[in-house]
Amino acid sequence: MNSHTLFASEHTQTELWSSYSRTQIFFMVLSIAWWCFMMGFATLGLSIARSCYSKLDRSKSSQLPTDKAEGVSIIQPLKGLDCNLYENLASSFRQDYPKFEIIFSVADENDPAIKIVKDLIKRYPKVDAKLLIGERRVGVNPKINNIIRSYESAKYDILWVKDSNVYVDPGCLGRSIDKLNQPNVGLIHHLPFAVRPDTFGSELEMIFLNTVHAKMYLSINFIGPDSCVVGKSCVYRKSDLEKVGGLEHFGKYMAEDNLLARALWRKGYKHAMTGDLAYQPLGSTSSIDYFMRRSRWTRIRKYTVTAATVVEPFTESIVCGLCSAYGFNLLWNIHPLNFFAFHLITWFMFDLALFQALSKRTVEVEDIRGFIMAWAIREITALPLYLYSIAGSTVDWRDTTYFLNSDATATIVSPSKRKQHSLSVIAPTNTQTRRMSSSNVHPWLVSILTSIILMIDIVLDILLKSQRNGKPTESKAEKQEKHRNTRKRRRAKDDADETDGNSSEEREMANRDDPILSAAGRYLRSSLGRTSSYLGVPYNEDETDSSPDDPINDASHKRSLFNEILRSVSIGLSMHLQNEKNVIEGQRRSSISVARESLGRERVRGRSMSIHV
Repeated sequence: MNSHTLFASEHTQTELWSSYSRTQIFFMVLSIAWWCFMMGFATLGLSIARSCYSKLDRSKSSQLPTDKAEGVSIIQPLKGLDCNLYENLASSFRQDYPKFEIIFSVADENDPAIKIVKDLIKRYPKVDAKLLIGERRVGVNPKINNIIRSYESAKYDILWVKDSNVYVDPGCLGRSIDKLNQPNVGLIHHLPFAVRPDTFGSELEMIFLNTVHAKMYLSINFIGPDSCVVGKSCVYRKSDLEKVGGLEHFGKYMAEDNLLARALWRKGYKHAMTGDLAYQPLGSTSSIDYFMRRSRWTRIRKYTVTAATVVEPFTESIVCGLCSAYGFNLLWNIHPLNFFAFHLITWFMFDLALFQALSKRTVEVEDIRGFIMAWAIREITALPLYLYSIAGSTVDWRDTTYFLNSDATATIVSPSKRKQHSLSVIAPTNTQTRRMSSSNVHPWLVSILTSIILMIDIVLDILLKSQRNGKPTESKAEKQEKHRNTRKRRRAKDDADETDGNSSEEREMANRDDPILSAAGRYLRSSLGRTSSYLGVPYNEDETDSSPDDPINDASHKRSLFNEILRSVSIGLSMHLQNEKNVIEGQRRSSISVARESLGRERVRGRSMSIHV
């Protein structure tokens, strides 16, 4: 019986395979092999992060006397007030290395960063530091134009070009020199790592840099098929760079860091990384800034690393998961949705583990909801953002619009007259105004993204609060405060008549709508209640459902389906907002109660003093 069953199973499998075409078998093998390749990349990146970034030892170069140590010229380009600028620049002064100089490069004499540089030079008088104001145009790249004078006036052969929006640990320079002195090594670079996000847009940037970018960056540089460098923090020798044309040669490119590193690579110089991170504080970055920055660098890479840009969508979780679900469905008859769910969970766990390994801490339970939200939005928007980026050839960078040529060079299209502003207060340019006005032309895009964010938020809220019967988590301190307030209310019951005047104020504050929740409610009503269409299908809030016996066409069926979806979203959002409002009102009532208790105690103390007198 068993042999007969086994024979029947093999016969059925043979018939199934014979029914597939060669094209199906080819794509099945290709998709499964690609999925295994990406899982291998994720495993490799995670193992590198855990082994190389867990502990930093003091370098040998930093322990040498000054007369035996190699000198290093630290070049820092500046433009405007980057987030955390003071500490970013101060990290260069605090390097544990016996012999180095710092050269700050500023193009505009009215740049607000000049004052910070002068303050740091006064604070660290023992450090050899100077400020160069003014640029020399050698190409279209503003960074090269800014630092070319510093490059030419550097005292030492070893150069460390570090951007002003990153900071490093004090031992970074010494460990970099140790690596640079190894045989055939010509360039040292450090992994960018985002920190201190203050907005949802900066959280999206943090998720991108610390997960998918870090995973690919570590794995590619470990395997070493080709040069892969981000120029946030790079160390190389001036004499080696002169062999490939010098710094001035790369002024015609926008991605000067990648092309400079590639030129050294093809000259025979290897690249190496230390266990240091280039920490990039993000601050208040808006979501549109994140999307436009990713679009800019995708367009630049389109002409510099064309092959990697072509396969980039298949390195993202959604496209890779859909392709592999098709392959495993043909191979083992696994339902595509089941495998896709398994794939997304596995992908997320790899990203979360990598983030924890690099940050040297675990994501707090209270932060996991925001982490999942930002991770999901970044993954969902990766493919649309890629398609949008590939379709264009112009980029906006540092107040100027550039046209990207097919040979990776760039041409200035229209410089902007906008003045410099800090990161927290930025006036919109004409290009940004056109983008904002164009968003009104396509409201369906805003509706789709809003619905996606809304549904993810509601699902996460249900999952996280289902264990607590819909109530928010109460910390130990909050429980103790609640218990103390209960005892205080019992003791202050005799003074209720005297403090009755505050009850009207309490009722007024309790009935007052929260401005954020009110704005969200108005936006929901304006988006769903008065629109005549949604996703291209007519929608009417007052439309009644058809009887199941009545014949309906496809359009009316779609209309009814979308009506039910929108009503479900409306109900879910209303419940979510009401729950959040109850939490906020509870906090207000608690604050008012504490104020009443304090007032009652003051009055009792006043009466006691009067009696005593």
